[in-house]
Amino acid sequence: MLQLRTFYVVAVAGSLVACSSSKETTPPPAGTAADAGSDATTTPVPDGSTPTPVESGTADASKDPNPPATACTAPPFINFSTTLTLLDVSGSMEPLAGATVGFSSCPGFDVTTNTGGTAMAQLTQDISVSPIYGDGITALGSIGAEIPTTADVLQAVTIFASDVAPAIPGFQLDGGDAATIAILLQADPAATAPCNAVAGATLSVTGHPEAVVSYANPGWPANPAATTAPSTGPYVFINGITGASKVAVTGTMAGCAVNLATATQTGNFAVTTGALTIGLATITN
Repeated sequence: MLQLRTFYVVAVAGSLVACSSSKETTPPPAGTAADAGSDATTTPVPDGSTPTPVESGTADASKDPNPPATACTAPPFINFSTTLTLLDVSGSMEPLAGATVGFSSCPGFDVTTNTGGTAMAQLTQDISVSPIYGDGITALGSIGAEIPTTADVLQAVTIFASDVAPAIPGFQLDGGDAATIAILLQADPAATAPCNAVAGATLSVTGHPEAVVSYANPGWPANPAATTAPSTGPYVFINGITGASKVAVTGTMAGCAVNLATATQTGNFAVTTGALTIGLATITN
């Protein structure tokens, strides 16, 4: 069953565009294409911290301690960095080392997370693309929210261990083929009451009143109970969407803003049979 989900996640890949790995020690000169081969390794960061990407296309790229190298085609590029954390059914979280990060618009290319769960790449600027996360063993293969590629992207993502699958509302009820969107609610660190908590948010899918939205309780996933009322805990799950391969999710909360379009995601999410799509909603004043 889990292998089936992994297959469908890979199947969302579309037309080939430029992506890159972070193995090379010196970035290629601006305006040139590097080797188009697939490189699935990432130079580890010794202390496991998230390296700060440099501004794309500048001479300062040579100062990057883990310089990304272009691997497909079509500059200009933006830097992409992600740090993955694995959540298991007990609620335990840890960095996910050795996971692969692919891209929906660059089939056959991926990078691998280091001991701190971090992987870096370069993507062609101004393309439509979603990261694809998984390790083929302990984690549920997942499609990330569509990311904006107008500027460098630095993200932190939590994905689910395989043992969390039965706790995801609707995900396994029909044999594991339900297309599901999982949204993690988080309060902006600068927010003030009542917007510094995740309780009370409501999510919806633009143009899809048939969507079923389930709000997990604060003890999820150890306690899988969920309701259709506004949020009490940080996780919200959406399925039952028909007639769409990509949708926009929006949110509301009394006296607050719920942002799904941010510096790290556009607010659009893939809807793919057998796949779990993940993203964030940030609550602020």
